[in-house]
Amino acid sequence: MTSCRELFSTKGLEGKDLQQKVEEQFPNGACEAEAVSECSSGPVDNSETMARLIFSPIHLDERGDIVSSAFSDAWNSDLSVFREEKASREELDYAITKVKEIGLAKVPPRPRELVAVGMAKASVVRAIRTKSNSNAFRIYDTANANAPDHASVFVTKAGRSEMSEKQVRRRLFEVFVRSKKYRDIL
Repeated sequence: MTSCRELFSTKGLEGKDLQQKVEEQFPNGACEAEAVSECSSGPVDNSETMARLIFSPIHLDERGDIVSSAFSDAWNSDLSVFREEKASREELDYAITKVKEIGLAKVPPRPRELVAVGMAKASVVRAIRTKSNSNAFRIYDTANANAPDHASVFVTKAGRSEMSEKQVRRRLFEVFVRSKKYRDIL
């Protein structure tokens, strides 16, 4: 049987495909208890705070309010978050620069600016349940060399079968609290 780390490092397996494969091979969240990345300091603990970077204009409405679609990556690929207590300023700056570069590479260019950070305890995200009282989400330490304190929120199989994309976005939107002042970045 493939280990959690081997599964997460499989070439070409990412996003929604990775979420589904992890759920297929480890349906009870066993990989949450393991370091799935060789770049990671270890699994994400329930006491940790997750930080979701919020960018204008892609995560805001016309009034400047965060929209639930800021959390649609959980459904479409995986929701990128940082381990607040561990993430360095350098790795956050690197991530911000990468998101800005993606916007500028579009045709026509679509500049992006960091405008807020959504914060939620890992325990709160993991406590979200489906109609059948199953876990809706899992959080894995998906670190890499440039982001050693990166993590990802995945939707579970039960979450996908019992919730719509809109419900997934809404539930995450409800638990991630907006922080306008964040580490002198904002």
